[in-house]
Amino acid sequence: MDLAWPPATSAAQAPAAPSPTPKIGAQLIGKLEGPTTITDQAKFPKTFKEAPQLAELVKAGKLPSVKERIGEDPLVIKPVHEIGRYGGTIRRGFTGPGDWSAGVRFCGNDSLVHWDVTGTKPTPLAAKSWQFSDGDKTLTIHLRRGMKWSDGKPFTADDFVFWFEDLYKNKDLVPSPSPYLTTKSGPAELEKVDTYAVRWRFKDPYWVFVLLLTGPTGFGGQAHDSHVSALGGYAPAHYLKQFHPKYVSKEELDKKVKEGKFDNWVNLLKFKADWGMNPELPVISPWRTTQGRNTATWVLERNPYYFGVDTEGNQLPYVDKVVLTLGRTWRSSTCGPSPESMTGANDIWIFRSCRSLSRTNRRAATKCTWTPAASAATRRCSATRATRPTPRSPGGSPTWTFAVPWPWESTGTSSTRRSGSVSALPALSCARKNRPTAPAASTASSGPPTIRRTPMPCSTRSG
Repeated sequence: MDLAWPPATSAAQAPAAPSPTPKIGAQLIGKLEGPTTITDQAKFPKTFKEAPQLAELVKAGKLPSVKERIGEDPLVIKPVHEIGRYGGTIRRGFTGPGDWSAGVRFCGNDSLVHWDVTGTKPTPLAAKSWQFSDGDKTLTIHLRRGMKWSDGKPFTADDFVFWFEDLYKNKDLVPSPSPYLTTKSGPAELEKVDTYAVRWRFKDPYWVFVLLLTGPTGFGGQAHDSHVSALGGYAPAHYLKQFHPKYVSKEELDKKVKEGKFDNWVNLLKFKADWGMNPELPVISPWRTTQGRNTATWVLERNPYYFGVDTEGNQLPYVDKVVLTLGRTWRSSTCGPSPESMTGANDIWIFRSCRSLSRTNRRAATKCTWTPAASAATRRCSATRATRPTPRSPGGSPTWTFAVPWPWESTGTSSTRRSGSVSALPALSCARKNRPTAPAASTASSGPPTIRRTPMPCSTRSG
């Protein structure tokens, strides 16, 4: 029997009635929950409150009142179970400068539109509302009155026009136009309606465009796309104009490029537009970067001008900051330092397997040979490349296999990048597991990671 085809229904058999469409989430166990966006202004809070730290700044005259900061049309979020409490730090890891998605999980809430709790209905986020007209060929987006960037400057239609005309349409910044902005009959255009409204005009009906504004597209906000692809869909014109050749002289721009150690103004501007690398960049997300992801610890702190509140008028977010620490990985249990040698909250230990230390011989391992030293706690050992780990020789000098930090090697108090083969490594310090280790030095907070000089326990097990 061919199971790919159902048997034909006999004339005597009546066709079965179609089954009803299941309710969204019916297949899930438990109750589908999540915060919800309140759009009925009759349910908006009448008074507003803020985090204690921000209240102190207002009292000291360093910040405007919370009502001024959130604007006339705040985003109102109903919490899942109860109103939250201010304070605390979210702590997680990230894998390096390229791991921007680790921050997007917390700070990516800056798109114009987002999905509701079911993931099926687009709801307002940075945008207050929108409507289609002209047979779905024109989309008008209304912004929130009084909404501000994290530096207190107004968030207006001018930020969309600047993005479209000076960033997106600039061939040096965006060499290839986004396919999302071109329909069958040609590319779309953006125009300013007034201070708090912009209008997209498409050549064909394009109702699906609202869905593209919800996430990781070229128009999904700064967090998703401020420095790549189509550059986000909006940008802080008042800040980025100082790095654009249309608004500054060539001499001044060349000076900034040189001071920043960039190759050209394009790379300078893209860096300045990167929300996770440049702490000076104004943002509209709940948290803003205060220490970039090009350091060992990526820190994001509360945006005092965030436009969201809960149903009782408490300005969001509740949590003070997000701290992401460069991750530690062990690719082999027999290679590298044991967890007990990892002292200090900010240690950075990135390891490769013993079998992948050498680019020219990926199956090579390393051999650590003990030699006499004045201290009983530590021994000097040299790293050499071997075809296989060398076991301990009875009656001879013991040898040990271990993995070394990649791609940085500790040389005194500084770090230098390894060049070439494993056999070119400098001398390292090792220590037996049952002997005390020397105190570790502090990890640098910027520039290339400095590997701690904590002596490594060497393992006799082969890799």
